[in-house]
Amino acid sequence: MKDRITSTVLGKSYFCLVPLFLAIDTSEEICSVALFENDELLYSRQTKEPNSHSKYIFGTIRDVIYEKSVYWPDISAFVLNLGPGSYTGLRIGSAALKSISYCTNVPIIGLTSLEIMSAAYWSQHSDLTEKDVICSAMDARRMEVFWEFFDHEGNSIHEASPAILDEVKPPSCTEGKKVHLIGSATAKMKDLNYFPEQTISEENWLHAKHMGHLIPGKWEKEEFEDVAYFEPSYLKEFFFVKSRNK
Repeated sequence: MKDRITSTVLGKSYFCLVPLFLAIDTSEEICSVALFENDELLYSRQTKEPNSHSKYIFGTIRDVIYEKSVYWPDISAFVLNLGPGSYTGLRIGSAALKSISYCTNVPIIGLTSLEIMSAAYWSQHSDLTEKDVICSAMDARRMEVFWEFFDHEGNSIHEASPAILDEVKPPSCTEGKKVHLIGSATAKMKDLNYFPEQTISEENWLHAKHMGHLIPGKWEKEEFEDVAYFEPSYLKEFFFVKSRNK
């Protein structure tokens, strides 16, 4: 049995076991759910079937908590990838976790796709130096990407934003640096040789199981989302295109 610790959440102090966190990611094709004890991964599960997040999200959550015999009162906080990513996927994940949060009165911690990928990559590459920069980049179709840049210690040095590759130059924070490209936009940027010195990681760093490194800091600072009002982070407006088929 783990030692009990004193926890203060939303102004209320109580004794609890080491906190448990249930994390979900529906930002891309994979719908993933993971359970953490503090930052330690206990179990994760995923489904990969296009356009089916709404069909599998609740079943995947159920499978994870049943596998570890967890009850809703055992969970300290839910963790959600806020985006950027698929508009539909993000809204499904947001709606699912909001509904569970309302019913259980468990708070939600929000993370972003780009920081999740960077933290996961950084945790597996202890040899990074001041000469290295991590570029988390997601494909946004055509020549557009969503990107954010991080230093060798995992700190953001260029905020998350959309960028059109053939219209903008590499950010100044990459000058004279070796850029580590991660995310779904890597193939596109690799073909362009966008950075003078770059290395490509084709591993999928965007998954609920990669959120653990970021959760404890948010939990300790009580950085919770307002369940009634928070929205996914799209980074750009959604434009609906009417089908030409009659």
